[in-house]
Order: sequence, then structure tokens, then C-alpha cells
Amino acid sequence: MRYRSALSLMLLAGALILAGCATTSQDERFSASMDQAAEINTRLGVGYMQQGQNALAREKLLRALDQNPRYAPAHRAMAELYVRLGDPDEAENHYRRSLRLDSQNPETRNNYGVFLCDQKRYSEADRQFRRAAQNRNYSTPEFAWTNAGVCARLDGNDDKAEEYFRNALRVNPGFHSALIEMGELHYDRGDYARARSSVQNFHSVVRPTARSLWLGVRAAREVGDHEQAATFARRLREDFPDSRETRQLEGS
Repeated sequence: MRYRSALSLMLLAGALILAGCATTSQDERFSASMDQAAEINTRLGVGYMQQGQNALAREKLLRALDQNPRYAPAHRAMAELYVRLGDPDEAENHYRRSLRLDSQNPETRNNYGVFLCDQKRYSEADRQFRRAAQNRNYSTPEFAWTNAGVCARLDGNDDKAEEYFRNALRVNPGFHSALIEMGELHYDRGDYARARSSVQNFHSVVRPTARSLWLGVRAAREVGDHEQAATFARRLREDFPDSRETRQLEGS
């Protein structure tokens, strides 16, 4: 309302100037409206994607990019949709465009790292994870450190993986994903006592999973704690009867 009053008072004295300003203001309002529409359609697209409605998700994300081709979150969402659709070329195209538009976004770098790791491009993935984790504006760097560790293990570098898992736990000592990954690493190295400790720490922060219980069974057996192994095994059978881990238990 204050803007309308000021404009009417100046209309006669500066008609030509205000005509130009009014055009610019309309353009700016239109641009802002399109930006807002792109944001809304991106959120809708992500929502549909989470529901598994990929066709609707693509429709909304294409509309968002039509409304604002420079909207980085829409490109990131489109990249993740193309990952789901099994089109890595288009996925990478949109990840790169998102990062060109917003190079400091750690979430995009983390997600791009996951994509690269899935493509077995381990050194490229490692760079993306480290850039994400070292970004001071990243509120959850433990995610990127843990992903970097998993990827390092896939690349056959357990020493680097352990360093990354430790970085994740240094940031967030109760981060369950890093705890279970560290437990698996200890077990594979034959350090069964530390593997069991990692399982216990994991269970202290989240509910047991089929994976954590099966690791617990194996680690407890190795250290000779058959009572704990039996407890974990019973819980695994009762809570996750159809899991792959229960089938492994029955075959062990």
C-alpha cells in the first residue's frame, strides 16, 4: 500500500521515468512469480518421486525447469529422477548443471558422489564427498564422510574407509550408519571385539536392524560369547523372519 501511494504522488512529475520503472517492476514481479512456481513444481516433483510416481514427477520437474532453467534444486531433483529411471547420462547432465548453478551446495555434491560411486568412478566420487564434507555450511557432514567410507571400501581401500568413518563419528559419535559400517570393517579385518562393540553402540542409538543383528551374531560367536550370539539370533528370527540375514543365519 505504501508503494502505491508513493507512485501516485510522482505520476505527473515523472511520467516517462515511472513508465520505464513500471515496466521493470512488472518484469521483476513476473520473474519472481515464475521462480516461485518453479520452486513449487520442484517440491511437487520430489513428492511424486518419493511416492514412486515417476511420470508425474518428471512432468512437474520439466515444468519447473521451463519456468526457471537456472533453478539448481530442480536440476538436482531431475538428476535423482533419472537415476531412478536408469538413465545415467541424463542424471549426470543435471547433476553438473545443478553444480554449475550452485557450486557450494554440499547436498548436491554428496548426492553426485553417490551417483559416481555407483558408476564405479571412485576417485571422482571421493572428491565430491570430501568437498561436501568439508563445506562449513553442511549441517550433516557425517553423511558425506560415511558415504566416502563406503565408496572407499568398494574401491578396496579399507584404510581410507576407516579414516572417513572416524571422521563421521568425530562429527557425530552417535551416527548409526557410520557405526554399522565401522563394525563391518572391524569384522572383516578380524577385530571381532571391536566389531561387537560397534554393534552395541549402534543398538544404543537406534533399533536393531537385520544387518546389525546378523553382524552381532557373527562377532559374538567369534569372541566366544555364545549366549549373546543366541540372543541376537533369536531377535533376528523374530523381528526379521524374511530377511536375507535370517536366511544366512539359518544356513550358518
